[in-house]
Amino acid sequence: MKFTKFLFIVSFVIGCDSTDEPTPSKEPFSVLINGELFTPDRSGSASYYNGRLGFGAIDTIDRVGNDEKFQIFFTILNPELGINSIDNFNNTSSIQLYRWIGRQGVGPIATSGEFQLTEFDTINGFFSGSFNCIFDYPDHDIYYELTDGQFNDFTLSELFCEPELSFEEPDSISLFNNWGLIGFKNSDGSYSYPPCGTESRIKITQDLTENSIAYFQGKGPINSFSFKHQILENNTFITDGIATTRVGGSEWQLDYEGDFISFLSNDIIKINLDGDRLILTNKASDSQLVL
Repeated sequence: MKFTKFLFIVSFVIGCDSTDEPTPSKEPFSVLINGELFTPDRSGSASYYNGRLGFGAIDTIDRVGNDEKFQIFFTILNPELGINSIDNFNNTSSIQLYRWIGRQGVGPIATSGEFQLTEFDTINGFFSGSFNCIFDYPDHDIYYELTDGQFNDFTLSELFCEPELSFEEPDSISLFNNWGLIGFKNSDGSYSYPPCGTESRIKITQDLTENSIAYFQGKGPINSFSFKHQILENNTFITDGIATTRVGGSEWQLDYEGDFISFLSNDIIKINLDGDRLILTNKASDSQLVL
């Protein structure tokens, strides 16, 4: 039996009032589960990154007694308008249905089915569609048939945002400060900003006995890191190894953090103070790191 867990970052918004009789055509999300209408009280905006669309439907209300709830998570790989077949055995498009009773649950993957995307607009950030699928595991006495499923005007979350940094303004600007990451400045002058809702930073301190030694302690979108290097006379330092923690996160957060750490850990870094900004240049990169 293939029960696989998927990681999604889902921003929840309140759906329908559970006291009202739901009308499927007017709901953000609805589906028949073995003929019974399921309209979750929370449905979510979705993430689209690296060709993978992920979204979910969450119920927090016990609708059938025994503290029973459903959660459904969706992945569509390389989504396109029209039919998108489910192929979980090749780790592509899939549907996972969790059935919780109290704190215990089981989450099988659909054995067959398909999505039909009627709208998929990555520029304006929304999509709609329908789906049908079957969960058939006779050896485990599990059978769910999901029919007439629909998701209407789901919103794609913004994944990368210009950061709002909150630091006290120092009396004077020097290298040895606590710096917040603005982002990567590209060769065309645009910025590649960090993942939304994160704050990346670097604190640079000077060794009290050896002025040319600097300690770098920082945090990316998820993990912390540290390293120590000698600042050369021409405002450069040669990077070596960087120690980091190993906490997991979303794919886009980890990818951005990987670029951040890689920039600091490769080749020779040149430092430039421009007003209240610290600009790091790496000859191995076409972009500059701006803090």
